[in-house]
Amino acid sequence: FFVELGVCLSVFFAQTNRPSLIPLIGITIGLGVLTKWLTAFLVIPIWLALMWRREKPAVIFRHLTMIIAISAFVFVPWQLYVHYAFLKEAAWEQLYNCRHIFEALEGHGGASIYHFREISSYFGAITLFSLLWFFTRPLFRKALYKPLPIGIWFLVPYVFFAVVATKMPS
Repeated sequence: FFVELGVCLSVFFAQTNRPSLIPLIGITIGLGVLTKWLTAFLVIPIWLALMWRREKPAVIFRHLTMIIAISAFVFVPWQLYVHYAFLKEAAWEQLYNCRHIFEALEGHGGASIYHFREISSYFGAITLFSLLWFFTRPLFRKALYKPLPIGIWFLVPYVFFAVVATKMPS
């Protein structure tokens, strides 16, 4: 929910350039980190793709710094509390999360194309055709088509989860 909300707020910011949306984007990323961990930071490359060529680099950097600082203000206190109050449990959970990257846990291994191979069973048979259409459309229609933010939304998680050792259906 919070990742999608962060993306929606980013799109709204790109359309309206309302400064009041910058703190909201940071808050949603912070809440996303609390619920989905670091995948919530996927909002940032999407936001950057939306801002590319719309603002001066200094303005983008200032807004990006605010987004990151506000998100940290939301999730860091909880991380500090958990690591202080539950030292052993927090260390074990953190190590277990890192192990997902380098070793296939609980029998959830697979090839790097695991998610692509299973995409139809998770999202329906038409998904492959939709992806094919989405990624080939710019070849045929150049005007007013800006696939970069949506492409990042699909490709960044896909490439990350293709590389990690543990392959999970969701």
